Amino acid sequence: MTLWISDVSGACPPNVSVVNDFLEPLRLTGPDDLLGLLPHLIGFHPRDSLALVVIDGSHVGVTARVDLAAMLTPRHTRALIGQLTARFPDGEVCAVAYTGSEDDAWLVLRRCARILGRRLLISLHAHPNGWWSDRRRGPRVSFNPESSRAAAEATVRGMQARTSREALAALASGPDEADWQEASDRLDAACEELAVLEPQRWPQRLRDTVAACATRPPTDEECAELGVLLCEPNTRDVELVALEKATAEHRLALWSRVVNRIPEEVSYGPLGLLGLAAWLTGNGALASVCLERLDVVCPRSGLRAMLADIVGGMIPPTAWPTIVADLRAHAAAPPGTGEAA
Repeated sequence: MTLWISDVSGACPPNVSVVNDFLEPLRLTGPDDLLGLLPHLIGFHPRDSLALVVIDGSHVGVTARVDLAAMLTPRHTRALIGQLTARFPDGEVCAVAYTGSEDDAWLVLRRCARILGRRLLISLHAHPNGWWSDRRRGPRVSFNPESSRAAAEATVRGMQARTSREALAALASGPDEADWQEASDRLDAACEELAVLEPQRWPQRLRDTVAACATRPPTDEECAELGVLLCEPNTRDVELVALEKATAEHRLALWSRVVNRIPEEVSYGPLGLLGLAAWLTGNGALASVCLERLDVVCPRSGLRAMLADIVGGMIPPTAWPTIVADLRAHAAAPPGTGEAA
C-alpha cells in the first residue's frame, strides 16, 4: 500500500478527526506506517475504537474514529460507512479495530468488509501486543506505533497525538473545581467593568483584547472579560467573521485558555469559536469535543448549530471563506429582505 498524504478534502462527523495540511507529501508504504500515523490523524491514541481512513484518490479524505462498542450493532456500522461513502463516493477505505478482544475486532472488520466490498483497501486488528492484517488467524506483527517513521514525520510536522481522548477533552473541560470560586469572582468583576461601557464599544474592546493576546496567553482577568464580551451576539460575530485559517492555530490556543479559566455559564461563545478553530486546523476530534460540551452548556447556541452543521455535514475547511462571505452578506442585508423561514 503506497499513499501520499498531503492535504484534506473533508471534515468529520462526531468523534472524527482530520489531518492538517502538510508542507510536503508524507508517504505511507504499509500497515506499520498507517498505524504510526493514525493517532496523529485522530489526535490521540485510540483504544477500543474503530478507525476508518477514507482515501480519496491518493489523499486522505477523512479519518473517522468511533467507539468499537457502538460498531457491534450492524446498523451503526452501516450508518457510519454510508455517511463516509456518500461524502466520498469514489473513496477507498482502510479499517482498523483497536481492541484487546479478537472476537470483537473481527466481528466488526468482517462487517466492514461486507459493506465496503472492493472499496476496502486493508483491515487491521491493532492489539496492544501487535497487529493482524486481513485475516483473523494470520501471523501477529509486533509493533510500537510511537516508534514508526510515519509517527516521527507527523510529529515533526506539528501533528500531536495525545495519550487519550480524555487528554484531548481537557483542552475544553473548564476550570478545575478548586478554581471555580476565583473564576466566578473574576467574572463578576468583568461584568461590573463592562456594564459601564456602551454596548457599541464592545466589539472594539473585543478586538483590542484579542490583539493584546497575539504574542502571549490571556490573563485570567482577560479570560473573564472575553467570556462576557462573547455573550453579546453582535460582538461575538466580529470575532467569528475574523476567524481564518492563517490565525486558527493562535485562536485555538487562545479560546482553549479562555474556556478553561471561566465559569460554564459564559463558556458557550469561546467553546464555539474553539470548535471552529479546531476544525480549521484539521483537529476534528477537538471540534467534536467542543460540540459535546456545547450540547451540555448551551444546546441552542447559534455557534453550536453552526458547528454541528459543519461537523455533521463533513464540510471541508476550504469552505470557510464562502461561509464567512455568506455571514457577512446576511449581516449587511436590510431587515425583511431575506427569504421566509
